[in-house]
Amino acid sequence: LFTIKEPNLLDVLEALDGFVHDNYARCEYCGEYHKFDEIEHYYRREVCQKPSCRANAYDDYKFNPQKEWGTY
Repeated sequence: LFTIKEPNLLDVLEALDGFVHDNYARCEYCGEYHKFDEIEHYYRREVCQKPSCRANAYDDYKFNPQKEWGTY
């Protein structure tokens, strides 16, 4: 961003987007951004440390549509 002589709004937005992409990860359930060390792989999902997000990952992993809907 400092190498551009006269940055416009699009340049600033691209720089911010790049910073977020390089330094943060998004929780698959709450959608919030967290540092990489706060995101964990829990039951094949990338979730933050909130109990509700971890519970959703567990429920999605254990969900069996055939058993749930009775279509064996």
